[in-house]
Amino acid sequence: MGKKLDGNGLFESSRFIMPQHREALNEQARQKLLNSRPELDPQELDMIAQAIDDSYSEGTQLGLELFDEYNNMVINGVIIGVNQQRGIVQLDINGEIKDIKLKNIIGVK
Repeated sequence: MGKKLDGNGLFESSRFIMPQHREALNEQARQKLLNSRPELDPQELDMIAQAIDDSYSEGTQLGLELFDEYNNMVINGVIIGVNQQRGIVQLDINGEIKDIKLKNIIGVK
């Protein structure tokens, strides 16, 4: 019993985490992993719009960098449609049509 009372022994021998505290710690760890949406400046927005317009009018391949909370990704394809009312572009990826939200586009490659 004498060893438990030396230094920090009493607290070292009785360590436990309440379930509510464990959940809060896990949630904080998940929040640290999340990416925050980058703020695009007007020049970068113009560059993205120009690249989308070029791909749409000329039918050239384009790589769109898309925002994701955990991991940004790049999708390559040809722009076949733009709908500003719905806020989407239609991307042809090897014959498969995908709708991409304009707000998720953070760059072009």
